[in-house]
Amino acid sequence: MSYITHENIQEWGETISDIQKTYEEELTTSINTTLRLNPAAKLAETTPINVYIAEYGVFLTSELEKFQKLHKKYTEQYNAVLSKLHETPIGNLLAETAKTTIEQAHSKNADIRKKVTELENKMKVRHIAANVVAGEENVTPIGKINFEIAVKKQPNLIDLNTDFNKTSSNNHQKVRSFNTETSSSALSFRHVKLPNFDGNISQWSAFYMIFKPTVIDNDEYDDVMKHNILRNHLSYIFHSINLLYLNHLLPEYNSV
Repeated sequence: MSYITHENIQEWGETISDIQKTYEEELTTSINTTLRLNPAAKLAETTPINVYIAEYGVFLTSELEKFQKLHKKYTEQYNAVLSKLHETPIGNLLAETAKTTIEQAHSKNADIRKKVTELENKMKVRHIAANVVAGEENVTPIGKINFEIAVKKQPNLIDLNTDFNKTSSNNHQKVRSFNTETSSSALSFRHVKLPNFDGNISQWSAFYMIFKPTVIDNDEYDDVMKHNILRNHLSYIFHSINLLYLNHLLPEYNSV
């Protein structure tokens, strides 16, 4: 790992700030300008109403696909910069600077997630309004559209050995279940290597500083995947003895 300087952290902080500003501006423009007007029969003007409704459906789909691509790009860039910040050695003033930068990025990311939800809801409202017009004018409505910008990744199903005790191979029982191991590809797109937590409270802050923005606040993972990533990054001894201990250390764990 290359030596990290204060200038590096400052540069990464500026980079992630620019990335977030650009994406937030795109979201705001769509919410307040592009989708400002409700579809209405009078807005069709000389265009036949059936054509107007069909074209509005194409417009909504195009806007959705645009932001799905923008969100994917934003998430990849955001996580790549966070990964660099997470490489800062702990236990010195440089680490505190990196932590502050990460917290600021995390706070802005929470604002962006709210705007993404706002845009999704705006699209849903416009879709409903367009179909109300279609019903009133007795023309074909716009079909069902899933207005999900931050598309979640789904975990793969694999065979699991559910017997954690040493038994003969003949007594092993296997079930179909969600993967409790994080494959190398599961986090590869994020370029982040998560540490393990062995129950040593002095190491909790370092583990939590990486785990929260990387996994808990990541829209790319559903709740089951978040739970399984956490389980896979607890040492076997700690995991077996007291998984519920995390309810006190990690409030968000109750939600995953």
